[in-house]
Amino acid sequence: MNYGLLLIMYAIVSLSLTFIAYVLFKKGYRMKRTILVLTMMLQLAYFVYRIKYTIPTNSIMNKSFGMLMLLAECIGFFQSLVSFLLFWKPVTVYDKQVESFDNVPTVDVYIATYNEPIAVLTPTIIGAKNAKYPESKKKIYVLDDGNRQEVKELASSLGVEYIARTENIHAKAGNLNNAFSQTHGDIIVTQDADMIMKEDFFIYTIPYFDDLKMGYVQTPQTFYNLDIFQKNLFKQREAANEQDFFMRYMQPARNEWGAAMYIGSNCLFRREALESINGFSTGVITEDMVTGMLIQNEGWKTTYINRELATGLSAETVEDYVKQKKRWGRGTVQVAKKYGIFNKKGLTMMQRIIYFDGVIYWLTSFSRMFFLLSPFLFVFLSIYIIQANLVHLLLVWLPFYVSQLIQFKIISNGKISIFYSQIMEYVMAPYLAKELISELFSLKGSKSKFEVTEKGLNTMYRYFDGKTATFFSILAIAYVFAIIIHSIQLFQHKQFPGLSLFWMFYNLVLLIFVVMSCREKSKLDIINKYKSKALLISNNTEQEIEVKLDILGIDNLIVYMKPIDVRALAGSFKLNINSHQINIDGIADIRNESKKLMSGKLEISDSKTQEILISQFFSQDFAIEV
Repeated sequence: MNYGLLLIMYAIVSLSLTFIAYVLFKKGYRMKRTILVLTMMLQLAYFVYRIKYTIPTNSIMNKSFGMLMLLAECIGFFQSLVSFLLFWKPVTVYDKQVESFDNVPTVDVYIATYNEPIAVLTPTIIGAKNAKYPESKKKIYVLDDGNRQEVKELASSLGVEYIARTENIHAKAGNLNNAFSQTHGDIIVTQDADMIMKEDFFIYTIPYFDDLKMGYVQTPQTFYNLDIFQKNLFKQREAANEQDFFMRYMQPARNEWGAAMYIGSNCLFRREALESINGFSTGVITEDMVTGMLIQNEGWKTTYINRELATGLSAETVEDYVKQKKRWGRGTVQVAKKYGIFNKKGLTMMQRIIYFDGVIYWLTSFSRMFFLLSPFLFVFLSIYIIQANLVHLLLVWLPFYVSQLIQFKIISNGKISIFYSQIMEYVMAPYLAKELISELFSLKGSKSKFEVTEKGLNTMYRYFDGKTATFFSILAIAYVFAIIIHSIQLFQHKQFPGLSLFWMFYNLVLLIFVVMSCREKSKLDIINKYKSKALLISNNTEQEIEVKLDILGIDNLIVYMKPIDVRALAGSFKLNINSHQINIDGIADIRNESKKLMSGKLEISDSKTQEILISQFFSQDFAIEV
């Protein structure tokens, strides 16, 4: 049979089977495992074709770069294989609740802080206070590594304990260990400075400690502000938060294999479990990952409750997003170097594979850089990385790519697209690759200190992050020239467009979106998660104004209304919201959003008013979507 015709038949049959299986799955048929098997078979078929028919053989240089490209693709295939194994098991829904607070264990809540603003820290403390639990059995500690007088005064005013250190040895892990040695609660809860507990936090978590072998209970990190991609790429709530895929899908799947990761916040530990590993692990900048892994290695059970029980602030600028990812990536590699993974005899083989896959994920920054730069090798240096007929390659690649799209949709319930996730990963790729090279080869002068992600920036103006965007902008311009040069070459030799041109166009579109994500928008440009209707009443004129609210932080409440005379917005107000009346000192930063909409920032200084706001906006699920 003709080779080309065989490939056409393969593409038609494989795409048809994949489409039919996916449609049946969407209609409610239990086809998840069938689709996972089918998608993995198509991906395997692609790699068999790549190895057998597309590796250049006409020179050592071409073959070497061709093998590097295949290796980069194989890393992605390994991740797909691990995902296949992870999601093979049905995910268990955990939904225990406290029936009675009699005989519950004592709880110590650790709120670790270093340089976060008071406006960020205040709602976290109040949220912990509002969480339902017997007062006699709950103690809240503010662990201040910044040793700040204003934080000490805040803790005192809110009636919680304050522990400070004069030295910052071992960063956050050292801060937690310092408190661990001074407190005595049966259960230790770790909260980041911006993570606000909901009222039912303990109701849905404490029951799991009835099992005396339960080491820790982890809940997701969710966010009340838009992440940089939702904000800067105009997606807002149409797209999932950049951490949702890991928090809401990967973690529950990992949990089925006993490998739910401790993520540094919103987690409850049995004291004995921490004592079994001598407290929170130190010597790496991702103490959370290794602490959880070592507890599992000691034979303790762990579980993941996929319910929003605390919410906080996502990285607020592209610069902070990159800084955060660099820290996580470098810290994960540090864990693999210092503690190892496959040498942990207390872990099952699947647990070790899952943790190793976490290391591989960060190393894919090298693969992504290779994918970005490879077309230039052909255009400017005449180095062939793939040697194949474009039509033949597409007939095999298209089912492979569609299978990846469908596998991703299946495991994320259709909430996240591959292209959108690629934008997120390419933004950090060059900076993370540089960071990992320093870590892998222990280069002199390379930094490995713990850097806190800034929170509560309250940016009220737009700007372009040229520092982060420079590399991608230069690369995009280079791609424009490369496409023009290659098109001229094709025209001169009377050739049809090949793989390189297709590849360059795809990368150029991706780079344009990456650069667009560096256009930082004002916080007044965005719509957040917590929204509500309310009534604004002027203390001067008693005029009533219907408004919509958007909360960005304890001292940053945005009000939207129909355009009115600015003079009507002078003076102080009362805000009626859900049967509560809140005193407003004034309205600042008033501006016209459009012909039909005005906005302004409400000024609130009274601590009691702030507590009401937190209980209304964060501690309960009352927010009205408008």
